[in-house]
Amino acid sequence: MAVTEEPAVKKAVPMRDYWSRFETQMISIIIAMQCVITFLVITILTLSGIVDTLNPVFWLTMVVMTCATAGANYFIYRHIAEPFYDLVRAVVHVSGEQTTKTPPNPNIHRYEEDGFKQILQTVYELASHDSIGEPQVAAPDPILAKGLDQTKTGIIILNSEKQIIYNNKRAPVHINTKGEKILDLLFSDNDSLSAWIDECEKRSVHAEEVWSRVPDRPAGEKNRRIYDVVASYQKGTTAETVVTLFDRTLSYSPEEDDLDFISFAAHELRGPHLHEETLATIYDSIKDDMQLRAASQNRLLIVNLPDTLPTVAADANSVGEVFSNLIDNAIKYSNEGGQIVVTADVVGNFVEVSVKDRGIGMPVNVIPNLFHKFYRSHRSRETVAGTGIGLYISKAIVESHGGIITARSAEREGSTFAFTLPTYDSVAEKLKAGDNSNQQLIEHGSGWIRNHSLYRG
Repeated sequence: MAVTEEPAVKKAVPMRDYWSRFETQMISIIIAMQCVITFLVITILTLSGIVDTLNPVFWLTMVVMTCATAGANYFIYRHIAEPFYDLVRAVVHVSGEQTTKTPPNPNIHRYEEDGFKQILQTVYELASHDSIGEPQVAAPDPILAKGLDQTKTGIIILNSEKQIIYNNKRAPVHINTKGEKILDLLFSDNDSLSAWIDECEKRSVHAEEVWSRVPDRPAGEKNRRIYDVVASYQKGTTAETVVTLFDRTLSYSPEEDDLDFISFAAHELRGPHLHEETLATIYDSIKDDMQLRAASQNRLLIVNLPDTLPTVAADANSVGEVFSNLIDNAIKYSNEGGQIVVTADVVGNFVEVSVKDRGIGMPVNVIPNLFHKFYRSHRSRETVAGTGIGLYISKAIVESHGGIITARSAEREGSTFAFTLPTYDSVAEKLKAGDNSNQQLIEHGSGWIRNHSLYRG
């Protein structure tokens, strides 16, 4: 009996590879056509005897003309093919194939003018529907809506204009005087839901983000709720952004209360009694603990606080806590075997202390939020343990001394945290006039911590 071999099934080529093959073919065609044209021109000129083909200038002219014409043809091709290229990228993204290419933005000005914007938006929208004929707006199913209202989870849906088109009863939403639905969540200015959606519109087709400890009203107000928030984005759909809110008030409230106690009652945040101290003496009180922490994490801690530095006006215990918080952060975010370097120098009437590491670093958009209460970036929440209050407390302590705290960082290059303390000689008279209180050093209020004025230099 004859055995018939099944034909081998050819493996499908990924869509993401299509454009590179297409562009290679087009460049080959451009080069080939240019060579043919150049050959024909040379042949015609040779047969006609118009030019001296033995003259080197003739051949140089032909080479320059060929290269220039090929370059011009390639430029024309890229201009004509750009919408096709963006269309291929859009299809690859909505297909779910992994790719390093960013999805095309339909809001580019020229696409709005020539109508290509609608083509891209249609691709994105069709990809989100199970069938092409699906209506763009549908009334919520009564049974589904009733079921969502019975859950303890808040559900909010926003359209492409960031308008709330649906919310269940658990969602923190109110209607303003214009009849518009407003989301009652207090995000930080630099890490808000609205800013994230704006970024998604520029760069993403599908995206998801998580925020922790987002309150619906300021601390101290009655019936305040605290949520973990998850947002899902799908470009071009009617329900473009879906926000899910998990009420974590019972879990987070005790920690919030603890921090309020620290922020508003602890003496180092209220007003330390300041004395003449040396930085070396302050650090010596925590030296052994810091070296033990670094060694246990396989980090090398190098501390250089010269005895020649001027004395500072400080509460030793509080400043020791700042040292501890900054060094502990550097240890956590350094790489295995990495160095943490602590140095100090005189800057005007202040002594500036720097804590520098060569660790994982931070993106620029994270830095403005570092000193907020409980703030932790999404990456640090996943990889490093902590509560997110160390930098918040450190900022309060430093500013209550009349100094400032700063941060500089770059991803994969490390971070440098620095704080300043006034030299004792520069504030001695003020301290004597105020019985060593810090009140004379606090020249104006910032409102950063409620009921406590802090100096910002």
